[in-house]
Amino acid sequence: MQNPESGNIDVVIADLAWAARINRALGVLLDPIMAPDATLEEVSDKLLKEARDIVGCGDGYAGSIDQESYALVVHAVTEMVGGQCRLAPKGRNIKFFPGKNGWYNGLWGHSLNTHEPFVTNEPGKHEASAGAPEGHVPIVNVLSYPVVAAGELMGQISLANKPGGFVKRDLEAVGQLGRLFAIAIRRIRDLKKKQETEERYRDLVELMQEGIIIDDAESRITYVNHMLCSMLGVSRKDLVGRSLHDFVIPEDRARWKRAQDDRKRGGTGNYELVMRNADGAKVFTLISPTPMFNEDGKFIGSFGVVTDVTRLKLLESQLLQAQKLESIGQLAAGIAHEINTPTQYVDNNVRYLETTFLDMLKMAETARELADAVSRGDDVAALKRIAWGVPDQEFLDELREDVPEALSDSLKGLERIAEIVASIKRLSHPGQTEKKYVNINDSVKSTITVATNEWKYVAEMQTELADDLPDVPCLIGEFNQVLLNLIVNAVDAIKDRIGEAPSERGMISVETAAVDGGVEVRVSDTGIGIPADIRGRIFDPFFTTKEVGKGTGQGLAISYSVIVEKHGGRISVESEEGKGSTFVVFLPAGTDDG
Repeated sequence: MQNPESGNIDVVIADLAWAARINRALGVLLDPIMAPDATLEEVSDKLLKEARDIVGCGDGYAGSIDQESYALVVHAVTEMVGGQCRLAPKGRNIKFFPGKNGWYNGLWGHSLNTHEPFVTNEPGKHEASAGAPEGHVPIVNVLSYPVVAAGELMGQISLANKPGGFVKRDLEAVGQLGRLFAIAIRRIRDLKKKQETEERYRDLVELMQEGIIIDDAESRITYVNHMLCSMLGVSRKDLVGRSLHDFVIPEDRARWKRAQDDRKRGGTGNYELVMRNADGAKVFTLISPTPMFNEDGKFIGSFGVVTDVTRLKLLESQLLQAQKLESIGQLAAGIAHEINTPTQYVDNNVRYLETTFLDMLKMAETARELADAVSRGDDVAALKRIAWGVPDQEFLDELREDVPEALSDSLKGLERIAEIVASIKRLSHPGQTEKKYVNINDSVKSTITVATNEWKYVAEMQTELADDLPDVPCLIGEFNQVLLNLIVNAVDAIKDRIGEAPSERGMISVETAAVDGGVEVRVSDTGIGIPADIRGRIFDPFFTTKEVGKGTGQGLAISYSVIVEKHGGRISVESEEGKGSTFVVFLPAGTDDG
C-alpha cells in the first residue's frame, strides 16, 4: 500500500523542478538584457532558445513592435519557411505590417490584435486562421504571447509544433519570459534613444531615462530634468528651491547627509537612496554625484545623475528567487532519497503487521472455536484437534518482540518524514517582505536537515548552537538561502580536496553565538580553501569559479546582498589553502526597520 504523502512530495518536487527551469531561464536572460551594448537580436535569440527548451517545441519566433510603423519586427526565428515562400529571405528583422485598418492578419496577428495570449492545438479551426504561406512548414499547434507593458503592445513571442500539444503551464512559463522581454525591449529602446540624442545636450538631458539634479552649496535644488520630476511626481517649479532631503525616507536621511558632507570634500562615490514620490510610493534610486568648485576651490554645489533602479531591484529579487530554486532543484533528488528511506521501512513494517494481523486473526478464530467446543462439552479428542490450530510459544514470543519493534520503527520513520517536510516548509518562507524576530538556531537545524543528502556522503556535520541566542529581525527565507549556499559551498570545497569517491570524509561545522550587538554564525569546512589572489573578490557580483552548467555561481554575491544590504549585517571569510575556510555571518539585533 503506497503512502499518500510520497505522492504529494513527488508533485511538489516536480513543481519545484518546473519553476527552477523557468527561473534558470530568467537568470540566463539577465546577462544580455543588462549588458551596456544589449541588442534586441541577441536578447531575442536567447529568449527564443530558452522558451523552446522549456516548453519543448520545434518552431517559433520573437520580435518587437516598431514604434513608428507599428510593424512587428521579427528578430529571431527558426527555419519555418522554404525557398518558395515569400518570407524566405534569410537574416533578421523581417517586418510584418498591420493592414490599413490597423489590424494584423492571420493567426500570428490574433494575439497582437487582442493583446491576449492564446494556445490552440487545432490551428486550422481557429477563427483567425488564414492558412500558412506557400513553403511554410506545417503548423500543428500554436502558442502566442503578446508582450504588453502598461497597456502598450511591445512585441510578441510565438511558438509552434510541440509534440503532444501545448498546455496551460506552457503559456504561464512563456508569460514570465515575456514580462522580462518587455523590460529588455524598453531598456534597449531607452538606450537607443540616449545614443541618438548625445549630440544635443539639452535634448539628452530632457529625454534621458535618468533624472538630473543640480543643487547649490546649501543643497537647494537649482535645476531638475523632466525624468526626475516624473520619478517624484512633482512639477519642476515645485522642486526648484527645495532640498532632495524632503523626499528621502527617514531611514536614509543620515546616509544622504553623509553623502552631502563627502561631496563638499570632493567625494564622488555613488550611493543608493530610497525616496517617496507624491503618491507615497517608494522609488529606489542610485545617485552618481559630481561636486562643483569655483576658481578659488570653494564648493558651490553639485551635479547628480539619479537612476531609477526600482525595476533592477525587482530583477534582483527574481535572480534571488532563481538562485533559491536552483538550490532547491539541486537538493530535490537528495530530499526525495531522504524521504524514500524512512518510507521504505514504514512500508515494510506495515506489510509485516498486515501479515501478522491475519495470523493473529486466525489464532483468535481458533480460540473462539475452542471456547465453543468447551461450552458444548466436546470430548478431549475433539478439543485436541482444534488446539492444533493454536500457535506455539515460539510464535507468541516472536509477536511479543517483533510487533512493538515494527510499530516503533514505523513511528520513527513517520516522524523523520514529518521532520523533513517541516524543514522544507521552514526553508522556503515564500513571499516574506518584512523582517520578523526569529531564533537563528531553528534556521540552522532546518537547513542542515534539508541539505542532509548533499553533505552526509562527503562530510560529518558538527553543530555548536548557543542556548542564549537573542531573537534577531530577519527575512528568514532569504537568510535560510544564505545558510544553504554556505553549506553547499562547503560540500563542494571538500569534494575538491578529497574527490568524488573518497575513502574518508571531511568535516563541516556550524556554530552560533551571541556577540556584542547581535548574533554570529560560523560555517567551517575542511575543504580545499580559497586562493589568496581571489579571496577579496568572492562576494563581487558576477565573479564565479563555477564551471559553465553548474549553477549561476552567484551564491556568495547574493549572500552578501542579503546579509549586508538587507539586514545591515556583515559577512566575511577566513581561509587557508589546503586546509579549509570559515565564513562568518553577523546579524544585528534590534535594528528591524522593516
